Amino acid sequence: MSNLAVGIYEQILDEQLKDLLDANPDLKPVLRKIDDELAPHIYSQFVGKLLTQALQITKKELRISLINRMLELLGETDGLDYLQRCRLLSDEKNLLTEVRNSVKEYARPETPLSSSALLTGQGIDPPLEHELRAEMLTADRVDILISFIKWSGLRLLIPAFERMAKENVPVRIISTSYMGASDPNALEWLSKQENINVRVSYDTGGTRLHAKAYHFVRNSGYSTAYIGSANMSHSAMTQGLEWTVKVTAQDMPHILERFVADFAAYWESPEFEPFTEQDFDRFKRAVNDFRQRVTSGP
Repeated sequence: MSNLAVGIYEQILDEQLKDLLDANPDLKPVLRKIDDELAPHIYSQFVGKLLTQALQITKKELRISLINRMLELLGETDGLDYLQRCRLLSDEKNLLTEVRNSVKEYARPETPLSSSALLTGQGIDPPLEHELRAEMLTADRVDILISFIKWSGLRLLIPAFERMAKENVPVRIISTSYMGASDPNALEWLSKQENINVRVSYDTGGTRLHAKAYHFVRNSGYSTAYIGSANMSHSAMTQGLEWTVKVTAQDMPHILERFVADFAAYWESPEFEPFTEQDFDRFKRAVNDFRQRVTSGP
């Protein structure tokens, strides 16, 4: 950093920044104490950024030894001796991608499991439906929060849903009858799967839920979530210019923690009622009544 632009910051005060502030006495810096609860994340973010910069300019054959030297230094601190066991090995193949208990190979999404990504439906981005199917096939639990479910979109995911049903992977789905957009037969198919629990809002005009989000929980710790603008429809998941952020537990765990907490709150809310075979006719009436009001209106 060679100069300071006027504006807002969240930057840790280091020697370089202190020298820059001292060199610009006409500027008025505002400093505050770092919150104790946020300090570990803020400090690790600071060190992680510097480490990335250092490794980019370090010769590739020296990168592992540099990291191990850091771990050894940290491991000398009381209570951190376990870090000595985290030293990296110099094996040519040193990235674990699967642990199998059979010869079955796992499907993999094209986007990473360890770093977040943005899918916009353009360029080299894989189709959203492809990524969702791959994520479903390797998840140990799935939570879906989706305002509209169309049969055209569900049909793309049915092979993955059937595979999860066969392996008894628990799935929870929250959806709505908002604006009569969901297809009743799509929700009926989902609710008939023994491993899937569905809850819906019957408020066709006033519900506030317009979220489109999927959480793929993995016992390995490599959980992911997709949060964006695409409903479960063919056009949205294949050709639409829908923006979706893929969030991973490895680099944005706080986002997934918030997902879990808010999903649980919705699941327990009286606004979203359990959807079983006894509710099929009620849901159809709610959707059809809204559609009829729309088509018969001005």
